[in-house]
Amino acid sequence: MREIKFRAWDKEEEMMLNDVSLQNETWDMMNELFRNEDSLSFMQYTGLKDKNGVEIYEGDIVRFTNNIDEIDNEVGKVTWEQSECNFVAQYKTANCVTQEENGTTITIYLISNETYRECVEYEVIGNIYENPELLEREAE
Repeated sequence: MREIKFRAWDKEEEMMLNDVSLQNETWDMMNELFRNEDSLSFMQYTGLKDKNGVEIYEGDIVRFTNNIDEIDNEVGKVTWEQSECNFVAQYKTANCVTQEENGTTITIYLISNETYRECVEYEVIGNIYENPELLEREAE
């Protein structure tokens, strides 16, 4: 079973609160944290680690190569895709089929299957709160 963990971005203090874990916190403390959701942005752990052993969370910016789809060194943000019930990395490109409001976006599924993982490599290079410029630079 996947470990359920969260981290949170404190909007007021502009700092990351790591390992906001349901296993390590009392329910009273978790309720207090969730009451502050106006000042906190929660990000769930995907259950995956990158090529360096770094845990991948929602809101992370990852560089990835996918030999199955012939994708090399793309940079995208990790999000939860409700319609697919899966975590994904989304990146923008000029050459793809899916059109979205802010340009052309491709979605790559983050999958823990060992066979798939042999063909796909992820590396966390930042997050959307501390390093938003990483996505802006890649979209140009």
